[in-house]
Amino acid sequence: MKKTLVLASAVWLAVGAGYFPDAASAQNRSPEGRAPSAESLARQALVDTLYYNYEKWFAAFENAIAARESLPPALETRMELMKYYFYLAGLRVELSRTLAFTGKYKDAGLAEALLTDIRKAKQNAKSALEDPRISREQTAVAYFYLGASEGYLGIFEYIAGNYLSALTNGFSADNDLGEALRLDPDLGDAHLGLGIYRYGISRLGGVGNFLMQGAKDRRLEGIRHIERAIQTQSSSLPLAMKTLIWFYISEEINPQNAALPEDDPLSPAVCRARSAKLIEEFESRYFKDVPHPGFIGSKDLALMKAIRHSLDGGYAAARGEFEKIVKIVAFLRENKGYKVNPRLVSAAEAGMQFSDIMISAANPADNSRPNPSSCVKINRQISFLDNGGTLVEYDYRKIRREIQNVFYGKLADLSRRMSC
Repeated sequence: MKKTLVLASAVWLAVGAGYFPDAASAQNRSPEGRAPSAESLARQALVDTLYYNYEKWFAAFENAIAARESLPPALETRMELMKYYFYLAGLRVELSRTLAFTGKYKDAGLAEALLTDIRKAKQNAKSALEDPRISREQTAVAYFYLGASEGYLGIFEYIAGNYLSALTNGFSADNDLGEALRLDPDLGDAHLGLGIYRYGISRLGGVGNFLMQGAKDRRLEGIRHIERAIQTQSSSLPLAMKTLIWFYISEEINPQNAALPEDDPLSPAVCRARSAKLIEEFESRYFKDVPHPGFIGSKDLALMKAIRHSLDGGYAAARGEFEKIVKIVAFLRENKGYKVNPRLVSAAEAGMQFSDIMISAANPADNSRPNPSSCVKINRQISFLDNGGTLVEYDYRKIRREIQNVFYGKLADLSRRMSC
């Protein structure tokens, strides 16, 4: 399920909570007394989820939806329902990511609720587009939500083995997101949705890419769309930044790119530099002056930095980030009651052990001769990986395997040099 969530979470705008007309505080209203628009709520809400502030959102969205479902089916009502159902699904996706859900560790009820919300978002988008009074601007927005909803559904249907439905939704998603951008080229969230879809399906490869994109390699095209979303400061900016960091890390270790010239936009050197820069910007923008006292830290940021440091050979720094993940998960369990996937902790602990091995072997003079104690640790870690252990809890097997291969290669090289 997590590979579905990783792709799907990159096409939801963000959720608003606590600011709807029936719950808005005075300071959140415009000078004219109106509640903020859904678009302004999106930016506020997505940032809020970075700090694990989920609890207040669900009731607010459900109340907003219930209030609008009781109204006559006017165009404005359909447009609002389209957005709120989509936001609610997106909130469920982000919570699932925080809990580190995978194909084996998941909440079936949460997944079903997510799909229900997405289907209703799609239904309301189609109804809005059928209204003869719809404006060009509204049409662009409706096509975005329609295409993004179809993207969700296409990926879920593919994972479920419903290939015909996946194919139908996939082609529709590509076409409708493209139509949204034709009508409004500056619609940043549509750039994000289309970019994620095109990159994600291309990187998935195999039957999925054949069915949904005719086996075309659209990785770079997808990345450029997401870069455009960041440039436009879209309401999904933090999500766009997180997504693009992982995509660049993915391309840095992609064997397909190993022989590319250094100035190629998908070369390991370019992808390494861009991911490092984005991590720095992401941390500076959202985690330098956190507006929430007692915030324990971002496990997403910690994992990005742990992998980045490991790839760069900064094993002491990587160990510190893996350790942060363990502490953050403990805090979320004890203080918020979150049932975070235990494998996330075991993976982080394995990352700490890997870092310790590499730190102890930092002196070339010491790791060029047999060391029985070190060899025991190295062989134990290699055996751990050989038997299905992981240093990165990620359900997309292709990417996880490539990341694992980097760690495995470092251990195997050290084992050879020490004649273990």
